[in-house]
Amino acid sequence: MRSKKAAAARIDVDAERDMEKDESNRLKKRDYMRNLMRQYRSEEKKEVGVLKMQITELQAELARRKHVIAATLPPPSQRALLIPWKDVATALRDERQDVEFEHRSLKVRAKELKTLVHLMKQWVSANVTRSALDGVPTSWQNVSLQTNPHSRILGKEWITKHMYHNTDRMFARFVYPDITSTKEFYDFDFEATETHLQYYHRRQYVVDVPMAFMLSAYKQHLCSVLMMDWFGFKEKTTLKEMSGNTTLHQLLTPEDDEWMNLVTGEFHEENGRCVFVIQQIEDDEAAPMDKPQRKRMIWLDMRPLPNGKTKVRVLYKFTQIVKPTGFVSIDEEAADWGCDLHQVADEKKEDMFRQYGVKMLTTLNANHQRKMNDYLTRMMTASPL
Repeated sequence: MRSKKAAAARIDVDAERDMEKDESNRLKKRDYMRNLMRQYRSEEKKEVGVLKMQITELQAELARRKHVIAATLPPPSQRALLIPWKDVATALRDERQDVEFEHRSLKVRAKELKTLVHLMKQWVSANVTRSALDGVPTSWQNVSLQTNPHSRILGKEWITKHMYHNTDRMFARFVYPDITSTKEFYDFDFEATETHLQYYHRRQYVVDVPMAFMLSAYKQHLCSVLMMDWFGFKEKTTLKEMSGNTTLHQLLTPEDDEWMNLVTGEFHEENGRCVFVIQQIEDDEAAPMDKPQRKRMIWLDMRPLPNGKTKVRVLYKFTQIVKPTGFVSIDEEAADWGCDLHQVADEKKEDMFRQYGVKMLTTLNANHQRKMNDYLTRMMTASPL
């Protein structure tokens, strides 16, 4: 029994000695590796120092040799300092090509401007005085456009600006209610001049759509809006040209074969007011036409209201139908309105036609505001403007 206990004790002592020996070996190995790495780092530092010193020495040697070589060489000649002639020739060739291209471009632009000036001189000098629509001086350039794109744009701008600058004078000449009035105002009349009939259509009302949509309707569906009391909504736009703040609309009406060629201008003011003007172009080189037409001038004063509606003031001035041979007779004009004057004495025709026209348009105007709102609503739902 004692021998077994002694044997176990010896085993424990031996095991403890082995563990101590292993720990001692591990510590010795760690110290060895630490010393080895320290030695490596020291040798690397020495090597880097030696390399830096060699670089410094080599740079100094290079500088010395460059100095020696420079001292032994003769000074450079003026010829050696010059740029090679091939490089100079290439640079001059490129420069010449650039100048020639710019020269050609300037010649083309100068020719275009010369043509434009010539066309505008012709347009302005063709100032054959025409009968004015009651106080607005008009000349041939007010109702004509050329085919040249640049002069065409200038012509449309001049025509519409001329009308815009006469806006307040025209509304003052044809008395209207105060712009703040909430009552709908309507008036229609015409007078006979020595050569033709002139119609005057005045209106002031409120529409239940925002001003922005009103403008879009006039710019996209102008002819349809102008003829709403007679023909109803046509979804197809009549817009043909758009430049800057101007548009051009064209339509040959299927009902009476009347040619409409209308230029418009849109002018916004700081107070929120927008003036929209419309002029019939009677002589258009880009769209020669021998169909009947009417001389037209229209001013619209639009003002947004806080409730999202729009106050509109309109002055619509137009003449009886005119053909290439001149104005039609009062009988033919009245017949176009649906009034038969063939059995009426000549001295009574004007009064008879006036009574008929005023009565017809007054009847049409009875529900104008409701019809306008319905009309614009249909336009809003028919297609996006």
